[in-house]
Amino acid sequence: MERLQCVGDPSSLVLAWQAPDRVGDRFRWAVATLRKIDGDCSLTYLNDDGEFGDLNQGRPYAQLLDCGYRGYPGFSPKIGCHEVGVMAALMRRLPPRSRPDFDAYLRHFGLETGLSISDFALLGLTEAKLPNDGFSVVDTFDGYQPPLDLITEVAGYRYYAANINAKIRLGAQVEIVAEPENQYDRNAIQFRIGGQKLGNVNRLQTKAYHQWIASHSLRAAVQRINGTADKPKLYIFIRVREAKIS
Repeated sequence: MERLQCVGDPSSLVLAWQAPDRVGDRFRWAVATLRKIDGDCSLTYLNDDGEFGDLNQGRPYAQLLDCGYRGYPGFSPKIGCHEVGVMAALMRRLPPRSRPDFDAYLRHFGLETGLSISDFALLGLTEAKLPNDGFSVVDTFDGYQPPLDLITEVAGYRYYAANINAKIRLGAQVEIVAEPENQYDRNAIQFRIGGQKLGNVNRLQTKAYHQWIASHSLRAAVQRINGTADKPKLYIFIRVREAKIS
């Protein structure tokens, strides 16, 4: 398993939400921005304004509500910005650093034992997912400069897994390719092996990937395969470096 050698320290993250499978709409909504403040972080809800539409492909806020979204528990969306207790609430999505197996948890995400990383950065690296509420934390990589290493889950993999001919092996090299013909998102970027599509880059991160494809050196490989038979998951290790000058 590859290890992250160069990790970023974000100043902002995006809180995202997906509706339960029963709703039939698996769009990942950007619902709030998280920003570092002294000793904590703020949570600012996005509503039916320009930024909400820009991050959600023009979908209206009413559609998000129709999917069952009611805000993050304990932080009412009727208050636009929360600045007290946000970090503590979000960190409850991760195991505490005091746990004896915390180093094993870090290694699961490719982090070296003893690597200095802030709680805020850890939220973005792990996505802080829980199995029952649809929320995740997304690092959009805005303003990052290489070198940078990351491990990312392939979005939509469970829909493509059954049609992939060859068995996917750990360490297999992965292509990262723009997909302007994608019928749902012209800015989409796909992961593929041997010309076969594995799935896509998280929609909220494609801006950074487009920049990396255009001007940096990217190396990607299969890092981890897990999940269940009906919901398989695939994770890719990506190393971003300055492009070599020929």
